[in-house]
Amino acid sequence: MKININNFKHNNKTKSYLWLISFPINILLLNIIMSTKDTRFIIPLIPYINIITGILISSLRGKYTFSKIAKLMTLTITVSSLLINQLEVYKDKFNLISANKKSPNLIHEEIINEVNKNTPNLESTIGFLPDTKYFNAFNLDAEAVRQNNGVRVRQIVSNKDSYKEDLKNYDWFILKTGSQGVMSSIAKDKLGEMITNSKEFSIFKKWKTYDNSDVLLVKKNVLNQNVNFNKCQNENIYFSINKITNGLNINLKGKLSKVNEGQVIIDMANKDKIKKLNFSIPKIINSNYLDSCINYDGLYSTDILVNDKISEFKISGYLINDIENISKKITYLDQTSQEKIIDSSTLSNNKIEKVNLMGKYLKEGEFDKLFKIAGLINQSDPDQKYLENAEIIFKNRLDLKSSNIDDLYALAISQILQKKAYDAKITLERILLKDKFNANTYFAKSIVEI
Repeated sequence: MKININNFKHNNKTKSYLWLISFPINILLLNIIMSTKDTRFIIPLIPYINIITGILISSLRGKYTFSKIAKLMTLTITVSSLLINQLEVYKDKFNLISANKKSPNLIHEEIINEVNKNTPNLESTIGFLPDTKYFNAFNLDAEAVRQNNGVRVRQIVSNKDSYKEDLKNYDWFILKTGSQGVMSSIAKDKLGEMITNSKEFSIFKKWKTYDNSDVLLVKKNVLNQNVNFNKCQNENIYFSINKITNGLNINLKGKLSKVNEGQVIIDMANKDKIKKLNFSIPKIINSNYLDSCINYDGLYSTDILVNDKISEFKISGYLINDIENISKKITYLDQTSQEKIIDSSTLSNNKIEKVNLMGKYLKEGEFDKLFKIAGLINQSDPDQKYLENAEIIFKNRLDLKSSNIDDLYALAISQILQKKAYDAKITLERILLKDKFNANTYFAKSIVEI
């Protein structure tokens, strides 16, 4: 059998060309499908365009003059493009200098510094609304990561049904006048108006930008979390609860080394009902005083006691230390005072309570609601630390002989969202021993077993 070598070479060359072309086609298709269009999204195409251009030019070796002209034109276009690009970059810098305005990089640095100075011992997440070329969440978060002082930045992706909830997930916001960029939406515009018009927020600082618009750093007047340091009187850990408008003010005092990043379990019982409350102590940062004591204050949005008085309940609490990971009883101080008036829009969502709600949605098969809440909370918690905290809390609740099946569902959803398939499978099997006719549980178990 005679093999045509030329045909063989031609087929191999065709296959190599198809292989090269497949990469930019994939990128192009993704850009077509994406709802948001921006020039920078095609940057990954440039290397492939250069490679394919080089192959086409090199294939003209037999036509020397035409090949020489093509190479010269390609070189000229490439160098010209680079020069024009650099001129555009430096033109903005020269304009900023001549107009006596700060560069975007300097503004980014000052924003992170201002937030850190105001809350030096607590981690903070800034909600970012605009998305322009120079001012976007990605650039500001890169500066926050570079400084590494406990501040992070997240782009708010609101929709018309949930944008009001964003007020409960952040103490700090970045707004901008003028152009909002490609990610603007009606919901984000409404959220920006709510923040600007609310008496519960104030402009902390503002900067004039290259296009004469203002970048605004907005702060809640009453921060949802505060921590103070003082000398330890003893080794005991104390907590108290006060009702506020549409929520609770929780106070905890104790040695920093024992309570830092701890999880708190609170049971409130009377002859008619039992109420359960769970929350996390935030990580205390930039402190070398592990032997000192802290006074932690947290404001949480909750309806757990909306129709009840705290004085009607017998209250007990447990702290789960971040190091030992076992629950230890802590002392309740009855410091009940008159209900404080604080606007409910300023109160923080209790993320552990939201995990409990997601567990109920899992049990009821309300998966759309479940993932909507998860998306909102994940947006404000860059590392999804709340899921790890929730898993610790609900494991310990079960160790304390909790008979509430909702604790099992909350544990299961915390493990599912952390992608702990094996642990979630075991928890779902425990649920099926008690709730063996729930099709939603079987469905969830089939998913984690894939």
